[in-house]
Amino acid sequence: MEQWGYRFHPMTPPYQDPPTPPAGDPRTLAVELAAKKARSLFSNKYFSPSMGAVVVGADTIVIDSQGHLLGQPQSRVEADLMLDAITESTHEVVTGVCVTNGKAVADTCFVDTARVRVGCLTEVLRETHLDGGGWQGKAGGYDLWDVADVWPVEVDGDPTTVAGLPMRRLVVALRQRGITPSPGSSERPPMPSSTGNST
Repeated sequence: MEQWGYRFHPMTPPYQDPPTPPAGDPRTLAVELAAKKARSLFSNKYFSPSMGAVVVGADTIVIDSQGHLLGQPQSRVEADLMLDAITESTHEVVTGVCVTNGKAVADTCFVDTARVRVGCLTEVLRETHLDGGGWQGKAGGYDLWDVADVWPVEVDGDPTTVAGLPMRRLVVALRQRGITPSPGSSERPPMPSSTGNST
């Protein structure tokens, strides 16, 4: 959000979503988990709807080419298995978003999907990624912004959806609430150069 010109305060929500997505439709799950994280902040007695704060929560789920849901790997071994699942194939990345002021009736929730094609990763690329810990806390075991310049990767859709926050749609949702980027900032900063098929 900072790259897009927004001023914000990052906070860790009391609700922590499960590292492995539960069974169900991934689009519905992503929105439900995003909403739970965003709304859970208002359970803090020092953080209430009366403050006029707006919270943005997001949750990302990766769906491999076999239809398996991938959350955040909990170990290097699990991250390695996820790399097996996403390389030399196309996977889907689903990110749900919930914008709330603590009053459920006024929530704005949506889901965005992008498709990612990852080519063949050399042993050096894999080991560097695994040893460097870039898989930690990342759905599918990677962060697009970290690997776009070194992995053979192409994105069909919004790259920020793959990164975990669909900014092109979020900008619209925030604007509807009167929240706009700081004057002089760009609403469309440069995307990773390797996302050749992004739109």
